[in-house]
Amino acid sequence: HYIEIFEKLANLYELKHREDDQFRVRSFHTTAKKLEEYDKPLNNAEDIDDFIKKHDGNRCIGDRVKDRLLEIFSTNALTEIKILEDDNLIQVCQKLMKIHNVGKSTAYKWYSKGVRSLNDLFPINKYEVNLSETQIKGIYYYDHLQERIPRDEITTIYNLIKKKAEELWPGIIVQCCGSYRRGNATSGDIDILLTHPKSKNTTHDYNYRSQYLKKLLKSLGLQTDIPWKPDALDKKQNHLITCQLNSFVPEYSKQRNDNNKSWMGICKLFNFHRRLDVKIYPYEQYAFALLYFTGNGYFNRSMRFWCRQNKMHL
Repeated sequence: HYIEIFEKLANLYELKHREDDQFRVRSFHTTAKKLEEYDKPLNNAEDIDDFIKKHDGNRCIGDRVKDRLLEIFSTNALTEIKILEDDNLIQVCQKLMKIHNVGKSTAYKWYSKGVRSLNDLFPINKYEVNLSETQIKGIYYYDHLQERIPRDEITTIYNLIKKKAEELWPGIIVQCCGSYRRGNATSGDIDILLTHPKSKNTTHDYNYRSQYLKKLLKSLGLQTDIPWKPDALDKKQNHLITCQLNSFVPEYSKQRNDNNKSWMGICKLFNFHRRLDVKIYPYEQYAFALLYFTGNGYFNRSMRFWCRQNKMHL
């Protein structure tokens, strides 16, 4: 909990883009990292004192950090975050960053140009912001994509994809990952992981996986030969996939350990459009992909830290 709060604090100050906040940002990121590496829980004020003393000499972790840790321990929150979240710049940038393919820098740049809402961007680009097709899709489906996805709906979509995948390549392993696999009642998106026991990490098999993924997505309704254009959001569609979001396709590389094929897009089964991610890996990398793709983010960071501590690479 301490780590999440300090990372959030760093991210909020980063959004303000003020020169005199740069040390704060560095301090909060450093504190979060040191908390992650610390081998004792902070269960009381004495534990917090010990943590501060252990890092005596690190100018990023001093009395102000200690005060914040004590406030989090006492109230389970930080007043500073509430104050920052009431700032108009941060409120606008946080909303813009929920658009697919929009990060902190882009959100701040748009804010600086005058953008204060999604209506300033689409359908009329009021401030002549340079928008990619992916960002336009993210804006167009924005309200739908903010809705949480019930577990039952994900199960239905997962089973539909699984059935198609097995028809096209018997023996394929299909797993629904992310918060769904962690047992959550709702999720923000749908994460599908594919592999096949016969799929190896070779150029030939990489190309085969690539073609297979294209064939699978096409069978689920993806149309790449017809340009995407905004249509009625409540329009009934007789196929699962609405559109794709990514277009970059990495080439096979012997030097790269993650020769997977990834696809990001939007689908619709019932009333709402949903984010859908599909990845296909060689079988020898499946176990590691399954761990990573299941998450959560904190678990993945902890795994990498454990590996570094044991002189291993993940």
